[in-house]
Amino acid sequence: MQIIDTTAALKARGTMLAPPASAAALQAFIRTEDGDIDKNILEIYSQFDGFNGQDHGSQISIWPINRVISESGLKEVFQDSEYAAVGDLLVDSDFIMWCLTNSELPVYLLHERRELAGSVGDFFRKLIAGQFDFAK
Repeated sequence: MQIIDTTAALKARGTMLAPPASAAALQAFIRTEDGDIDKNILEIYSQFDGFNGQDHGSQISIWPINRVISESGLKEVFQDSEYAAVGDLLVDSDFIMWCLTNSELPVYLLHERRELAGSVGDFFRKLIAGQFDFAK
């Protein structure tokens, strides 16, 4: 996943991105996961610490690190891997779930139990392409 291209494409789409996570926030994140966070996930947060609000077309929000940590009760095992809530759809109507230790595993909605993408990279490609947008 090329996160720099992803960041530029999200900005071009009009998605408001938070500034990059601080080194202290990244370290706290790593500590909460016993040091086992996928390098692509860390790269995302080193480029932007979630969205400022929702992506306008899809109404998806990716949370900052501090919210991912504070919502740790929304973790669950899915397909033999632990997943964490990292964002929401329609202001907490459902939660975006991905595996923090393996960005190549599917991304899905917690309550709907529907796969959104085959990987975190695929999720961002689909988001940028407008595949999750409500009105086309």
